[in-house]
Amino acid sequence: MKTAFLKEINRLGVSKKDKILLALSGGIDSMTLMHLLYENGYCFSIAHCNFALRPKESDDDEKFLESISREKKIEIFVKKFNTEEYAIKNKISIQ
Repeated sequence: MKTAFLKEINRLGVSKKDKILLALSGGIDSMTLMHLLYENGYCFSIAHCNFALRPKESDDDEKFLESISREKKIEIFVKKFNTEEYAIKNKISIQ
């Protein structure tokens, strides 16, 4: 996986000098990407949107990512949304 990752990131023209803003959900895909970037010395910060669609789980994901960012000394930006309220007010789907 590491070889394929490095080949693809090089193909995309991303260098270790670039500053990356990585959107993380806390799921396995985004956490694997974070791990690959971290272990290979890429410079990045974390962005996380808490859409509050699963009350306890959404907050747990946010806390988990804040913990990881502290542990690895990675800057994190978190934004919490009241998705259901917004959808009702604007008469749109939460999707």
